[in-house]
Amino acid sequence: MTGSSFLDLPDALPQFVEGNRSRVIAAGLDPYEYERVTAGLASLYAWLPAFRAVGAEYRRTARRYAAGGHGVSAGEAYRSAARWFHCATFLPHPDHAATVAAAGAADDAMRQAFALLDPGALRIEGEGFVGWLRRPAGVERPAVVVVVPGLNSGKESSTRSTTRCCGAGSRRSRSTGRGRARWSAPRRRPNTTPWSAAPSTRWRHTPTSTRRRVSA
Repeated sequence: MTGSSFLDLPDALPQFVEGNRSRVIAAGLDPYEYERVTAGLASLYAWLPAFRAVGAEYRRTARRYAAGGHGVSAGEAYRSAARWFHCATFLPHPDHAATVAAAGAADDAMRQAFALLDPGALRIEGEGFVGWLRRPAGVERPAVVVVVPGLNSGKESSTRSTTRCCGAGSRRSRSTGRGRARWSAPRRRPNTTPWSAAPSTRWRHTPTSTRRRVSA
């Protein structure tokens, strides 16, 4: 097994597909589309390019909608593109540059989605993280919910749950932290920010006008 990868193991593909099913659905992918795309994979090496291709198709769709003046449909398509690009990075693919490109595409697609669907969304970036702050409409002093994804996840994966937070009248801030390709690539060095420091670091970079003391 010297020099080989788990990607080369005979049963790696079906196990990876099944193991990530609930994760991609939670991130917002259509389960039937996930079945269709993964059914066509010849090996795990094809995961990243296949998911990037679907993301790119949604991005093209979004641009057509935008050109036709259909802002909501364009925003939804951009959001779908972001989710597929993001899920492409789940696999520790040996082509790191391609993983970084997919993460960057996810970040950019979500930015365009928010520009159309939630123009008040505010991008926040600091040492060790990058994220979005969204504020519910018509709520003067909402509670603040900070969402810090797990070790192998990012801000694009929590859009559905955090949208529900906004619907319930909470400000929601979600981030991408250490270990994610979107953040590690431009830095070209390991991100050593501890996860325990993420909420306080994020809070320091939140505009003063949005802060509110929340008591239990």
